[in-house]
Amino acid sequence: MGADSTDKRTAVAMVGAELARRGWKLWGWKEDRSDSMTDYWDPESWDGVASRGNLVVCVDVSDRDVERQSGKPDQRHVYLDGPCSPCSGTGKQLRDYDSPGSRMQNLLTGHVTVQPPEHYAAGSPCRFCKGTGCRKESRQIPDAPVWPVFHACRKGTTWHVERAGQVIPGASGTGVFAVARERYQGGHDWQPADARPLQEVTCSRCGKAGVAEELHREDCPEARPKLRALVDRIEAAARRASATIEAPRNGAGPEVSPGKRPGFLEVRFGERPADDVLAALKAGGYRWNPRDRCWWGPEEQLPAGVRS
Repeated sequence: MGADSTDKRTAVAMVGAELARRGWKLWGWKEDRSDSMTDYWDPESWDGVASRGNLVVCVDVSDRDVERQSGKPDQRHVYLDGPCSPCSGTGKQLRDYDSPGSRMQNLLTGHVTVQPPEHYAAGSPCRFCKGTGCRKESRQIPDAPVWPVFHACRKGTTWHVERAGQVIPGASGTGVFAVARERYQGGHDWQPADARPLQEVTCSRCGKAGVAEELHREDCPEARPKLRALVDRIEAAARRASATIEAPRNGAGPEVSPGKRPGFLEVRFGERPADDVLAALKAGGYRWNPRDRCWWGPEEQLPAGVRS
C-alpha cells in the first residue's frame, strides 16, 4: 500500500528534523503550530532542501520547487496592514450553517456579505489568516538569505546530494516515505513503563537517565531505526562527494553519464584503467558492455575509489 500525501509530508519533515539534529541547515522549515485545545492541526513541514558547506541535500524536490526557490532570496509570509476579508478581521472561522449569508447563498447571489461577530465560531481560527485577523502576502524580506542552487529529484529517486550546483553521480537513493511509519516511535523506552512523572528512570535504548516527565517530552536518538539508517546513507553519500568521478580533461580519465535505465550509470575510460579500478567496479556490481564500450551499473553502488 503506497503512502498518501500526508505520509509523504510527514516523512520528509522527519528526515529534515534528523538532518538538522546532525548539523545541516534546513531551508523552508516550518515548526509545528498545532493546537489541541482548539482542535487546530498544522504540523511541521519542510521544503526538502538542506545545506552544509558546498553540499546540498534534496529530499522529494520537484521541478516546481526548483522554479520557485532555487538560487532565489528567501520569501516568507509577511503580515500587512488591513483586516482579513474572509473573517472581517475577527480572526475566527465563519459558521456557515447558521449565518444569513451562507456559502451556498453567496455562490448563488455572487457576493459575500459582512457578517456580525456573533456569526463567527468561537475558538476556531480563520484558515486564511491563521487567527491573526490580518491579511498576509508572500513578499521578499530585506536582506533575506539566498537559497542554494539545487535540482529536482530524478525519476526513481527520492533524495540526492549535490555539490556546487551539480548532482553527484551515485549520491542518490530511495526509502524516504518508508520512515513515516516510525512517526510515533521516537520516544524513550524506560523501565518500569508505569513510572510516576517525577520518578527517576533510564531509557533502555540510549541509556539516558532523568525524570520520566521530562523524558516523555523528548525524542530518543536511538529510536526510529529506518530514519537513522536513511540519514546515515545520505551522510555517507555526502562524505563521498570529494571522491566523485569528474569529467575527463585530457580524454584519459573516466567519464560518467546517465544510463539507459533509470538509476543506472555508464562509465567510460579513455584508456584501460588499472586493475584495482576494475576490481572496484566489479565489486560494485558494474558490468562491461562491449557494444557501447562502457561499464554500466547501479548509481547507488558507484565505487568511491574510482577517480579521474
